[in-house]
Amino acid sequence: MFALIYFVYKLNMIPLLSLNKKDSGDVRINKIVKLIEDSQVGFHDISRMVANKEKEYCRLNMPFELGIDYGYKNFISKDKKILVLDSEAYRYQKGLSDLAGVDIAIHNNELLDLFDVLRDWVITEYDITDIKHSAALKYEYDDFHGWLNERLEEQEYGITNTTTYDEESNELIIKYTNYIDEIKPKEFMIYCKQYFQEGFAIAVDLK
Repeated sequence: MFALIYFVYKLNMIPLLSLNKKDSGDVRINKIVKLIEDSQVGFHDISRMVANKEKEYCRLNMPFELGIDYGYKNFISKDKKILVLDSEAYRYQKGLSDLAGVDIAIHNNELLDLFDVLRDWVITEYDITDIKHSAALKYEYDDFHGWLNERLEEQEYGITNTTTYDEESNELIIKYTNYIDEIKPKEFMIYCKQYFQEGFAIAVDLK
C-alpha cells in the first residue's frame, strides 16, 4: 500500500483512504462509498484476499470494495478509471471468476514489478511521455524510504535500535529498526506530501 500511495503522490494526485475519516457516527462502508464517489481513479489490490494460515478467514474487503467501484463505474460514472492488481496471473479466477476477461496487472509481490505495471497503466490511460522507467522509480522510492526512516529515527519513533554482542566476531552489532513498518497509512501520506512539497523529489503532471 505504501508504495502505491507514494506513486499516486508522485503523479500529483491525492490518495483517498477511508482511514483518513474520523467521524465515528458514520460506518466504514459508507465512508468507502463516499470515497469511491469522490475519486477519479480506483486502485484495487486483491492479492491479500487469501488466508495466511490454517483456520484463518480470507480477507474479502478489497474484492467487496472492487465490486462497489465497478458498479459505480458502470451505472453512474463511466469515465472513472479502475486498475485491478494481483500477485499472480490468473490466481483471481479461483475466487473471483466474474473478473474473467478483465485485464489484471500482476506485481508478483515485487516493488519493481509494481512500479512497472503502474507506469505502463498511467502511460496508457493518460498518454504520459515523461515518466521515468520503473527501475528509476524504484531507486527514487528507495531514496524516499531512507529519507523517511531518518525522519522517524530523529523523532525516536517506536522501537529504538538494539545492540547485541557477537561472540564469533568479538564485536558489537547494531540492529537498525525500519521505523516505516511501524507507522500508519495516514502518517505515511503526510510524509509523502511533505517530501514532494519541499522539493525532495520531482512529481509528474498528468495530461
